[in-house]
Amino acid sequence: MLTEQAKRTLPNFNKFFPNEFVGVLTSLGSKRADILAFILKSRRRSDNFFVGSYDVIAKNTNTSIHTVSDTINILLNTNFMRRIAESTYMINPAIIVYGGQANEMMLNKEYADVNNTPFLYPQNKKSKNGGKTK
Repeated sequence: MLTEQAKRTLPNFNKFFPNEFVGVLTSLGSKRADILAFILKSRRRSDNFFVGSYDVIAKNTNTSIHTVSDTINILLNTNFMRRIAESTYMINPAIIVYGGQANEMMLNKEYADVNNTPFLYPQNKKSKNGGKTK
């Protein structure tokens, strides 16, 4: 059995926080879940970025642009991810992060700096503004 300290210092692993993720997942239907799965599989583990247009997502998930748009909006509104630029998003490192503690801390800071907003957990965690981004 690994100690908490050992778990935090192991290199190159994914941390998954199921309680935070459940709130996002329960908001999605089956096609939306396919879109979420595609985003997770396609993210860059080094920086938690996902780059993909609505067209690319729709083609790879066999869904409509409308469903992709709705799903992206849900993911943004639940603080699962934040829009960095057109077709570029950063997934919340409070939900999933690859690497050790140093990388986790760096990504948390970077995520907080997106849109100059404070670090927020997904909506099922308490935050000053109810988990909403600006």
